Amino acid sequence: MKKILLALSLVLVAPMTNAKEKDKSEVSEVLVKDVTGKYVYEGVVNVENISKDEMFKRAKNWVQETFKTGDNNIRFDDKEYSIINSPTVIFQNGKKGILDYYGGLISFKLVIQFKDGKYKFHFDNVVWAINNISRVPIVYGDPCLCTGKQYYKDKINSIFAEMASDLENNIKGVKQTTNDNW
Repeated sequence: MKKILLALSLVLVAPMTNAKEKDKSEVSEVLVKDVTGKYVYEGVVNVENISKDEMFKRAKNWVQETFKTGDNNIRFDDKEYSIINSPTVIFQNGKKGILDYYGGLISFKLVIQFKDGKYKFHFDNVVWAINNISRVPIVYGDPCLCTGKQYYKDKINSIFAEMASDLENNIKGVKQTTNDNW
């Protein structure tokens, strides 16, 4: 009986280990610690043949459509060509292998600045909370008492990478956000 249970457990654990290795390689870590110990994600994106006015306009539209926050939460500076926003995004419950994970909230500050031929994005002040029984907010990167720490770290990194990619696509005109919020 022990041999059967051992064989069965090996059959069940081996695919989970293999899946874990595959999942790790798919998620790139974009949030890194800065000199103050806080997690940030920033980058400079070169954009050809689009004026800084047009980039600013497209990014402004993207911020309004993506985060749908009140205008008092967004600062658009037309003279300095910068956008500052402090949104909160929701991520849904998830499943990885046979495990279920709770969704949660991510709050952060986003700064976007523009120059001719390029723009810079900067995500910082990242804080997240899981919708679990304790409802205790957890600062990203700090040790947490929750199970699935790697799942949440991967989830948060993928959300920020997707936002940066979506912003780039909208600024470059590859994908335009439509205004459905009338």
